[in-house]
Amino acid sequence: MRTRIRPLLSLIVLLGLLLPGLSFGALAQEATPTAAVSSRYTPPVPIPEGDLSEDALRAQLIASKQTSCADLELIAGILVSSGVLPQVPPMISALTGMPIDELEARETGACQEVGGAMPDTEKSTVALMNEAATAQWLVQIHLGAMDHVMMQNPTYRPIAAEGCFAAFFEMHNLNIEAMRQAYLALVSDPTVEEGKALASFFTDVLAPHARAEDATMWDLARSLGDPNLTRSADLVEAEHQTIDKGIAAYLETLAAVEAGEAEPSALVPLAEDVRIRTELHFGKEEITVVRPMQERMSSEEFKPVIDEFDREIGGWLRDRGWSTADCS
Repeated sequence: MRTRIRPLLSLIVLLGLLLPGLSFGALAQEATPTAAVSSRYTPPVPIPEGDLSEDALRAQLIASKQTSCADLELIAGILVSSGVLPQVPPMISALTGMPIDELEARETGACQEVGGAMPDTEKSTVALMNEAATAQWLVQIHLGAMDHVMMQNPTYRPIAAEGCFAAFFEMHNLNIEAMRQAYLALVSDPTVEEGKALASFFTDVLAPHARAEDATMWDLARSLGDPNLTRSADLVEAEHQTIDKGIAAYLETLAAVEAGEAEPSALVPLAEDVRIRTELHFGKEEITVVRPMQERMSSEEFKPVIDEFDREIGGWLRDRGWSTADCS
């Protein structure tokens, strides 16, 4: 199929994990002068309350479709430059169960005006709605394929830290590696056993991980008196609730699977949601909270955070080579 590929959540996760110095909050301020920011990246203008006229609805549909189609072009460039493009079309076909030529036809119909194709302004509202939905779906499946391909050979960002901060970043890497392995095992073989193995990681590692952070890290970050850091700590801490809800939904479905009330395949999308949200959370946490703390405090001052992780999941981490010997 024509080589286009799609963003955004997993792309943000990957960028968060791979680019050590990038600050989500300061991205526009530091990376690009405000005056030079493309209108493509400005926040959407809210639609006023009330009923939309037919013309206004059509304009929104056309704009939505064009945005999704532009995303396909953007991700295509990323895939080309990252060298994983040849692996993506087969993965998309596997994820959707559709042949490549059919997917190509759907993409062309939604995003290209070729030959004597009718321009958007002359299409029916229903046709525009269908094409906007198709374009958004294409974004999702290309994003999913990119995520699956890049997980086969993950690349972690350099730790770029010493002492207790290095122990923190290594702890995150070990968590991500174990979560991805368990997730891929479930995807490749959706069974009760693989479902329970991933559930064990969620309950025995990820949940205690969150408890350790809640007990130490957020208040330590706020104690530095930086309002920006405090706000980041508040926002990232709140994400634990979303992840907890995802885990609860997974465990509830797992119980249904064990009772014969659901198929093991029902676990896969729930597992994917928790994995992606957790990886994004880790990346944001590192960039917006831990890196600023690293600039403002010593390894010894950060040590209470590592001590709490050691109490909660130290045995699991040490079984995987983790050490606090240099944390002081």
